[in-house]
Amino acid sequence: MFQSFIPLLLGNALAGLIAYYAYVIWNKQPMRIRCLSCGGIVVCKTPWVCGECDHENWDVSKSTFLDECGNCHLSPKAYVCHHCDKPMFLSEDHDKTNPARRVNTEGRKPKERAEFQQKIEQGFDEKKRDIETAKLVLTEEQIKAQIKAVKKGVGVPEVQMFTALDIKAESLKNFMEVGTAISEAARQQKALNTETFKNDPTERRKRDLLVDEWVRRQLAQAT
Repeated sequence: MFQSFIPLLLGNALAGLIAYYAYVIWNKQPMRIRCLSCGGIVVCKTPWVCGECDHENWDVSKSTFLDECGNCHLSPKAYVCHHCDKPMFLSEDHDKTNPARRVNTEGRKPKERAEFQQKIEQGFDEKKRDIETAKLVLTEEQIKAQIKAVKKGVGVPEVQMFTALDIKAESLKNFMEVGTAISEAARQQKALNTETFKNDPTERRKRDLLVDEWVRRQLAQAT
């Protein structure tokens, strides 16, 4: 009689294993929500930016946009759908003030990269201004020395005559100084491109070509 229950027990055990397997598979799937405006599917484990403090939440295993921000600990009330750019409301009051949004597709910390690039450009501009200022100071000192000599009655100091070669050599020197600054700025930007887009060679190549075009224009202005 006991043998008649064996198929039933095996069937129950098999059904239990199937149910457990289905639970494990389902439990590992990230939660998804559908945008009511465009019907697009948004995976909740998408790296997101807090609309309150602009903190980038990359550890989505602990903090999705359905939870609270890892920095300010506030929960977003809306998320900007990255399919249609319309707010998806996450609270009953339909408050779309300072909504969360997906992290910029160019990678982490776009603000820091922009500030770094601006710093490079400012350094180049400052060096160029320093060169021009040094030229003006030198000219001013020469004029003062001539005026001082005239007042003392010792005559105007002999004016140094420059040959065409001297003029071109000075021009080349100034061009080399500006060109060196341009090359250094380009080198730093390309190093930043390599680090930022190390997993995206196509995008890195595009950025490097833009740097080359900038160098060409800067050198054209310097001549």
